Amino acid sequence: MLSEAREKQIRMLLTEGKLSQREVSELTGTSRATVNAIARGRRSVSLQSGNDTAACFAPKQRPRRCPGCGGMVYLPCHLCRIRRYVLANGANRVRTCVGAGCGIDQA
Repeated sequence: MLSEAREKQIRMLLTEGKLSQREVSELTGTSRATVNAIARGRRSVSLQSGNDTAACFAPKQRPRRCPGCGGMVYLPCHLCRIRRYVLANGANRVRTCVGAGCGIDQA
């Protein structure tokens, strides 16, 4: 993984415009593909801490009661969506878990 300092160094060298991407990659010890991605803006500055990363993946809403199945879910409810799909497409085999032994019955 590329450090934030290295990424900033690459950006600085690219904005100066004195070196080619190949020369920047050789100077910094990174691949030309990485330098190209930074030059095109496809690679953003790294997040500084794990808390920032966790905040990126945290749900944007609170769980709500699904009007279809009654479960506490982040809407839209994927279980209801899958059930509608199975009913609409007439799935050949639907597996259900039966009891504590979880013997799979195929219908």
